[in-house]
Amino acid sequence: MLVGAAWAVPAVSLTVATPAFATSNEPLTLSSATGRVPAAGASTLTATVRDTSGAPAAGRAVSFAGPANSSFSPASATTDGAGTAQTAFDLRNTWATPGSSVTVSALSDTQNASLALTVLGANAVAFGMNYTSTPAQAPLVFPSPIVAMAAGDEAPGRTPAVAFSVALLADGTVWTTGTNVYGELGDGSPTSRSTWAMVPGLAQVTQIAVGYGFVLALRGDGTVVAWGLNHRGQLGDGTTADQPLPRIVGGVPSTVVSIAASVGSGFAVLSDGDVMAWGSNVKGELGIGTISSTPSTPVRVLGLSAPVRRFSVGWRTPYAILTDGTLWAWGENQYGQVGDGTSTDRSLPTRVVGLAANVVQAAGGVSDGYALLTDGTVKHWTTWSGGSGRPTQVAGLASGVSSIHATANDLYAVFHDGSVKAWGENRSGERGDGTTGWDPQATQVLLPAGKAALPSQMNSPSGSAAYVVLPQSNEPLTLSSATGQVPAAGASTLTATVSDASGAAAAGRTVSFAGPANSSFSPASATTDAAGVAPTSFDLGAPWATPGSTVVVSAVSDAKNAPLALTVLGANAVAFGKHFTSTPTQVPLVFPSPIVAMASGDDPSGTNNEFFTVALLRDGTVWTTGANGYGQLGDGSTTARSTWAMVPGVDRIAQIAVHYGVVLARRSDGAVFGWGLNDQGQLGDGSTTNSPIPVAVAGLSSNVTSIATCGSANYALLSTGDIMAWGGNANGQLGIGSTTSSATPVKVQGLSSPARGLSTGLTTVYAVLSDGSLWAWGWNGYGQVGDGTSSDRSLPTPVTGLTSDVVQASGGVSNGYALLKDGSVRQWSLWNGGNGTPVGVPGLTSGVSRIHTISDTVFAVFSDGSVQAWGGNENGARGDGSTVWSSLPTQVLLPAGRTAVTSQLSSPSSSTMYIVTAS
Repeated sequence: MLVGAAWAVPAVSLTVATPAFATSNEPLTLSSATGRVPAAGASTLTATVRDTSGAPAAGRAVSFAGPANSSFSPASATTDGAGTAQTAFDLRNTWATPGSSVTVSALSDTQNASLALTVLGANAVAFGMNYTSTPAQAPLVFPSPIVAMAAGDEAPGRTPAVAFSVALLADGTVWTTGTNVYGELGDGSPTSRSTWAMVPGLAQVTQIAVGYGFVLALRGDGTVVAWGLNHRGQLGDGTTADQPLPRIVGGVPSTVVSIAASVGSGFAVLSDGDVMAWGSNVKGELGIGTISSTPSTPVRVLGLSAPVRRFSVGWRTPYAILTDGTLWAWGENQYGQVGDGTSTDRSLPTRVVGLAANVVQAAGGVSDGYALLTDGTVKHWTTWSGGSGRPTQVAGLASGVSSIHATANDLYAVFHDGSVKAWGENRSGERGDGTTGWDPQATQVLLPAGKAALPSQMNSPSGSAAYVVLPQSNEPLTLSSATGQVPAAGASTLTATVSDASGAAAAGRTVSFAGPANSSFSPASATTDAAGVAPTSFDLGAPWATPGSTVVVSAVSDAKNAPLALTVLGANAVAFGKHFTSTPTQVPLVFPSPIVAMASGDDPSGTNNEFFTVALLRDGTVWTTGANGYGQLGDGSTTARSTWAMVPGVDRIAQIAVHYGVVLARRSDGAVFGWGLNDQGQLGDGSTTNSPIPVAVAGLSSNVTSIATCGSANYALLSTGDIMAWGGNANGQLGIGSTTSSATPVKVQGLSSPARGLSTGLTTVYAVLSDGSLWAWGWNGYGQVGDGTSSDRSLPTPVTGLTSDVVQASGGVSNGYALLKDGSVRQWSLWNGGNGTPVGVPGLTSGVSRIHTISDTVFAVFSDGSVQAWGGNENGARGDGSTVWSSLPTQVLLPAGRTAVTSQLSSPSSSTMYIVTAS
């Protein structure tokens, strides 16, 4: 079960087997006014008997039958003058799966009539404000399983008991109840309602977020809608007018993967790891560097050092876990919630002190911040009530926690076994342990007997009531996958297993399957074999689904429903050029997390144009495939591999660099590792022995901000602005004033100021300095250094004419390139009549965000995500469908609807280009 996935939660498809002896046009019928039945409690059913002429048949005995443990009152009856006999049916199965189907029957004489009824139930409990201190089941009114449920207070300063509640169901609908002064129930009226009802016109919702008097909903297509209170622009529609019906949040790309709401602000995390925010900013909670400005349309949060992997929000304090595992916070800090040891509000993200890069989830309340670590422990920080403002261990939560969630003043920890503990003020019984009042020790939430909690509970810091969503346990129907993963497109086998009440295999049972829109099953329904098993082939049918996202599929049989969450294996990248075609095609759908960077390098050990490819994923892992003559696949062998696999022993990787037979990786803590070819000391470990596993580069255990590789040498840019180099030096590429190689890092000499950017060509190195000037050194046979000569340079040399405004550089086999601040591109070379000094590239005078190279082909990524290429095209390396050289940029033919991320990876030793697209 996923909160925040980018794919629509499926509607459940119900199929009920009709008894084999039932026939059509029978004089006996059985009906229900609604076609629904609560999981427990009476509902009226009506049997009608007619004689052979079609007239009502009075005085006929009718008996009723239903599922085990159900009851009818009366169990048999006699038809009246209208030929009808009524009974009160009680399913008596309180925890029956909402939306499942049960079959009841009426029998009269030799006739039988069956009726399928949809179960209205509730797989959730409630406690705290407006409830009691002991968890009680939510009302049995929901026609589909509950995915998430939360309460929100109506507005600051109002009576605390005034609240509303919101539920997201597995069928993608949203239901509401409670107060409605601002339209927070989303039904188009200002009228409060004590009953639950569906928000009209809203479908395919995958996540909800609840603030003070307003609601956000994320739909399966990546768009966000909102309704309710809007006095601070928290609906993001460009106005401050309250809205009683869902409206689109404007200005947010349709690539949202999760949402969150504070008391008066909305937030959306995009697939590229950026965060958009809107609404109240009185405490700097929008993260835009100012306080009090209140944008009613979304703005981008500033100052995050890496993409966001997971996001949550407290009262007015957002928390962002970055891809490097660090936790950052901003906004209200009166009680030290930001975790920086102060009580000063922060308008820009600030790293929470005292936590290593091992945070997997965060949560916050009115005055506290919380973090779940990889070891299953929970840390807490506040300056309230004598706290130090630095993270400390929560008593009773020392191991085994799988997720954490918070209401306004209380924390909930869900354990791997489904049990829940709570900790906090407990003013109204929010701990759910049957008590009220503070307890310094986390205590057990009293879930109903035999019930466990789903890990994907909902964080609602603006509410003081707690809901715990429960899975459907002890069901005789299960749905399984051998791997728990599914390719974004292509068949994978799922298996439904049905058992009878005794636990034995149930043969001959009909099972139907349901999944997200556009997905398919073959067959869509099946009959269990002697082992009680019914397999199906599932195809998600969404080639560009976000890798690592979750989709939910379901199996339905009789009254049982079995959901299964599957992790999507996908690929947000295309390849073209050598070893591929001249038109970009999607790479294999095998990655469990979005691709961040991808590049290939040649393997000089072979004779058949062998190459290998490396991918960095957003989860910090590195994957490889291809030739392996030097161990460059990093798997401990020198055996080539045609399949992708993760490099063992490295994690939290933030950057990779790829060249001839060698791979470099920079970890998020600034340490550098390498593997593969080492004949000239390219791995920087002091030896010249190849390594098939990652080894640490000597002396570079921290402070490295960027890496690069070229020829037989490698480079690291330090946080001080210094550049370290190691490996071969035949062309002076180490920048030390000689051609002496070094198997350990040495400092590049002669730079006039600190470097802020580092890149390479085939055997030429480029450094953008802090003053915006560009310097180069190394091989200069074609004038790549840009000093107007063809003499190799063993010390950094200024590139002629580029003394300021350079933001990035790149190089190929025979050319150098620079991107300027105004979005234009310069190139230089002595090849093909060039004079070796920078000149403008025709057509690239503005709008370029980044430049990248492979061999003798150059790529310009524009701010709109389009890509143009020029130069060599022998193997279709420009990706424009041709193989003809062009000195003028042409459009790379990305698949329809796909755009490139700016952070592509240059690989000047390769003639194959990979473009990572927005996921």
